[in-house]
Amino acid sequence: GSVGGEFISGETPKGGGNFSFNHRNTWVNAFGNYSNHFGTWHNELYLYREQSGNIYDQSSLMADDNNNHNFKLGADFFINSKNTLGFVVDGRHAHGPWRNDARTDIANLNTPSSLDSILVASNFVPQDRRNLNFNINYRYADTLGREFTADVNRGNYNFRADSYQPNFYKDPTEQNILSQKIYRNNTPTEIDMWIAKADYEQRLLKGKIGFGYKLSSVKTDNTFDFFNVIDGQHVIDIDELVHAGYINYNIQVKKWGFQAGLRAEHTDWKGELTSLKPDGDEMHENKYLSWFPSAAVNFNMNDKNQFSLTYSRRIDRPNYRDLN
Repeated sequence: GSVGGEFISGETPKGGGNFSFNHRNTWVNAFGNYSNHFGTWHNELYLYREQSGNIYDQSSLMADDNNNHNFKLGADFFINSKNTLGFVVDGRHAHGPWRNDARTDIANLNTPSSLDSILVASNFVPQDRRNLNFNINYRYADTLGREFTADVNRGNYNFRADSYQPNFYKDPTEQNILSQKIYRNNTPTEIDMWIAKADYEQRLLKGKIGFGYKLSSVKTDNTFDFFNVIDGQHVIDIDELVHAGYINYNIQVKKWGFQAGLRAEHTDWKGELTSLKPDGDEMHENKYLSWFPSAAVNFNMNDKNQFSLTYSRRIDRPNYRDLN
């Protein structure tokens, strides 16, 4: 086991602590860890812009109250020499508001020393993030080169943020408000995931063949409420179901290595958009099958030099923050 701590002194003091443990014997391997961090981080931002005949000279002071807790707990149980059953639970809780205070001097380009107005703006964003993940796994391996693994994962991500941003345009004396715009938004996100996968590998014709299957079911619920202190809007519900299967073969012939594989993914997703003003609301859905081949050739000239040629087709999906 181990235990540790940290202390940082900058604009304000910050710190954290952590501990971890691991115990292993002939029938179990148990492990876990916990860490936290707390404190306020500061940033300063200065922007000078010339736009549409005006000068905007802005200074911003930002503070991020960063408080988070992380943990993991798991164990592997050695049933016998061939079979292992395990579980892992991990999670994170992060909270703390983010603040920004900004001041922008506005002047005409022709008379830069004489201010026309001053924009005083602030932003306050309370935030709370929670995610919790569960995993159950099984592994079988024998002396003949046969190996089977299976995993079931369950995950939940929850994010809450509420932003309040008043903007006041004042005269150069800052005694009178010339105009104001006050905005507020609320953007909760909830993501629920189920993922199951299985893989099998064994020797075949002096090489190895492997195949497997994966199922992922993701439900994403995003809301974006935007208020011009009066107005509002809502966004989105997404369900995504992906079936994936693959087969792969590799073989080594003297100094040459060959690999070939094919993965297929069937995606079924549905998204619904709803807004305060129903114009343009609609349901989006799609089903499609995609193929992802891969191949590789390797030549080991000697212990120090290797040549390889590889090809693969892959997919990049947007992350959940982008979907929101």
